[in-house]
Amino acid sequence: MKLYVSTARQSIISKFKPLEKSRLFELSITNPKELKKCLADTAGSTLVYIDVSTSNKAQITKLLKESAGDSQYRVGIVDETGVVDDPGQLFHQGAVDYISKKALQGGITAARLKKAFSFCNFETAAGDNVDVKPPAPEWRLSGSSWANVKSGQEYTFCLMFVEIDLIDEWKNKSGSAHLDEVKAAFQQHVGQFAAELSGKIWMWMDLCGLILFPFDGERCDQILGGMRLILNRAIISAEKYDYHTTISYKLAMHIGNTVYRSRGNTGTIVSDTVNFLFHVGHQFAQPGNFYLTGPVARFIPENLRECFVSAGVFEGVPIHRMRLPVSPSRRRAAAGGITISP
Repeated sequence: MKLYVSTARQSIISKFKPLEKSRLFELSITNPKELKKCLADTAGSTLVYIDVSTSNKAQITKLLKESAGDSQYRVGIVDETGVVDDPGQLFHQGAVDYISKKALQGGITAARLKKAFSFCNFETAAGDNVDVKPPAPEWRLSGSSWANVKSGQEYTFCLMFVEIDLIDEWKNKSGSAHLDEVKAAFQQHVGQFAAELSGKIWMWMDLCGLILFPFDGERCDQILGGMRLILNRAIISAEKYDYHTTISYKLAMHIGNTVYRSRGNTGTIVSDTVNFLFHVGHQFAQPGNFYLTGPVARFIPENLRECFVSAGVFEGVPIHRMRLPVSPSRRRAAAGGITISP
């Protein structure tokens, strides 16, 4: 949880400083003069406490208005000198917390800040508040390779749904021969991608397919592989397709159990896991996006969690969406100047 405190008063800083020892918060103290720049650079959900005695009213009003419609940060007010006549008005303007002189003297606890964060209504970052592993009884691990996977046995796999997004020009103007060529090129590309991550195309139907990856219960490197597919679409389109346009596709990943049979012999398989993932791909996923179900989100690397946000719940399962690159006119994230969507 990212926490900014904007103040020039040591008495306030001293009350927040103990939180540096907490593993729950990433605390930054900033001078009010530098606050605007800090907020412009921040990436991810951030709670900002502003000392009203060292910030002017116009600045606070502006920040409250911006934060009310901003998924990146929310504002709390610290009133050590008791200058605020009507704290309730602050909440009407979008504040999420108000720390009075008396409350400050009593000390700022991690429990209070956790409540403040829960009140913020941030778009939840994937990987937050999820278990490291699903319950052990659900696991029938297929392992880190295909060596011990036997036909007819049930295992826990990592599965990826992939579907090409046909542009309208292809749908309306291209002949069947050209469309077949596009589909074949896409299937070949997906097969190469899967093989590089120890996976294989398991099922394929016209525009979409299901990739199966062995799963050892410890890591899920295919998450990074899916991110590369999304971020490198322009390069991939130039290298692997010769259609003078950027190829678009949607991806969805899930972890679950299914009986394994070799490709071409899957027609008799009855699997809730497989059915659910196809439902996600066809009924929930939007073109050009990458989704992870709750079981997969547990394995997002720590430094990539802010790249995914909650997309809601589908058929009782939490779904997370990868934040996509957008035009330079949108807000820039601090790391490397990469522009990402909310």
